[in-house]
Amino acid sequence: MTAWVPVRCRGNVQSVIADRSRAWKAVLALALLAVLSGCAVKYAVVREEHFRSEVGRRDRIQLPLSEESARELLEFVKADGDRTKMHKAEAILNAESVYGSLLKALQNPQNLTASTKNPAKQFCQIAVEICGQTRLFRGRPAVMDVIDAREPGPVFPYPIAVSDGRF
Repeated sequence: MTAWVPVRCRGNVQSVIADRSRAWKAVLALALLAVLSGCAVKYAVVREEHFRSEVGRRDRIQLPLSEESARELLEFVKADGDRTKMHKAEAILNAESVYGSLLKALQNPQNLTASTKNPAKQFCQIAVEICGQTRLFRGRPAVMDVIDAREPGPVFPYPIAVSDGRF
């Protein structure tokens, strides 16, 4: 036989709700503070297939760039990053003058070094050589968390991404 014993709660329902509400507000405030202070992780976003310079593993562009791959990338840039418009009318008329120095610099293996010993926020702090050849990335943030969904796992050396604001 079970005996029921009345139990008196310490406090009322409103104080329990207020305590939980304060806790959630504190968690939300900490999360907002972390995002605003720059603790949020930046990721490189890969667009749908026809907006990529490479589609599959067979299309991979190797660094340092060859003359052929530099020409192909220039055509991609002229088409404003749309593979369906490549080798047709140019969407970016000054693409060669804007991106030519970068493509030329990417053909030289000495320009492809990056120092990741001291984590830096700016791309040109870790890739000094390439930034000496082109002004496109000055003052731009480096994205260290690059995830390539085409790969079965993480790649090494770890890729570093940077954007000129358009690409």
